[in-house]
Amino acid sequence: MSDGPSRTASGGAPAGPVRPGPARLGTRDRLRLRLADAGRAFVGLAGATLGFAIASWLVPGFRLHGWPATVTAAVLFMVSGALFRPVLVRVAARLGWPGAVLLALLGQTVVVWAIARGDAGSGPGLLLASFAAAWIIAGVTTILMWVFTAGTDEAVTASLVRRAMRRRSRGRQARPADADVPGVVFVQADGVPYPVLELMVMAGTLPTLSRWVRSGSHVMREWRPRLPATTPASQMGLLHGTTDGIPAFRWVDRASGRVYVANRPADARAIEALHSDGHGLLADDGVSVSNLFTGDAPVAYATMSAVDRTQETLATRRAVSRFLARPDGLARGLSRTVAEIVRERFQAARARRRDLRPRVHRGWAFAVERAALNGVLRDLNTSLVATSMLEGRRCVYVDYVDYDAVAHHAGMLRP
Repeated sequence: MSDGPSRTASGGAPAGPVRPGPARLGTRDRLRLRLADAGRAFVGLAGATLGFAIASWLVPGFRLHGWPATVTAAVLFMVSGALFRPVLVRVAARLGWPGAVLLALLGQTVVVWAIARGDAGSGPGLLLASFAAAWIIAGVTTILMWVFTAGTDEAVTASLVRRAMRRRSRGRQARPADADVPGVVFVQADGVPYPVLELMVMAGTLPTLSRWVRSGSHVMREWRPRLPATTPASQMGLLHGTTDGIPAFRWVDRASGRVYVANRPADARAIEALHSDGHGLLADDGVSVSNLFTGDAPVAYATMSAVDRTQETLATRRAVSRFLARPDGLARGLSRTVAEIVRERFQAARARRRDLRPRVHRGWAFAVERAALNGVLRDLNTSLVATSMLEGRRCVYVDYVDYDAVAHHAGMLRP
């Protein structure tokens, strides 16, 4: 949704809120953020303490002697994570996606092992026991953080603003010359038909959009793409102003005999090169997040046509590594992933039991795909968009493909 009295919301079309510019906080806002930080730190310490206690009780070969040792271990765990996480994130970013996952799996294990070894000394199987204990500690911490702080606006704002202010204080983030000029965030809800969006807003299933429409600050207007009504053609039209030469998601170019597949990095790069004039929608200090094409954005995260751009690839890896390196990051991602897999398997079984038709096969491969799109990727996209807004970028375009992926397998109106 864009700023101004004529704001619109379109099914499957972009929408955007205003760009606030770099974070500028008053005394009251700073106090609120500091209190939120203190609250999160306390809950995190409590979660780590409880996690160490449970792990010491449940995991064979992992023992801490008494509550003083348990609390000390929790403090060391939190401090070591804060100190070494930035370094580990940079290392993981250099190693790539496997490095990020390896960091998440083993980084916390090493910290837990060092703490346990200092208290109880080395023993047979301590490293394996520390691996199990690290999962328990991360899980307990995640649950407590979610229950007490993770769902609040203050917690999200504190985390994002704190990082933006830290970057600015280190001179890595300059204040834009036009900080008072509103920017736009384009949010593409991939594949959402306008009638479905309208029905969900009227029913209150989308509470934020419903509130905007009811208050009169926003107006819903239908946007109809040109044929073919596919993501690559529509996104190319929005980002570069043309849909010529994109007849489908996958097609054969008769002149060259080449098969183009829009979500294949090499093909996406070639398709955009044929249509870009260097002045796309995002060319002026824009950011592309999780799209097929960059729109000539100087910065692109998880964008197919920019996968081979070294700087963007490193930035995306760093974002993933930063998320997974947090004590609650991996556990949160995995818990949401598991929840989505369970939800998908239940809904697929229900469709078969009720003999809903038309119906396509929904196997384990799709369950894993849905879990990745609706779990970790959604959080990462939102974090990248919010960070770009706090950096004062003029425009950001993000594509959320959650609905599109599920609708292809379950239908437009049923899960």
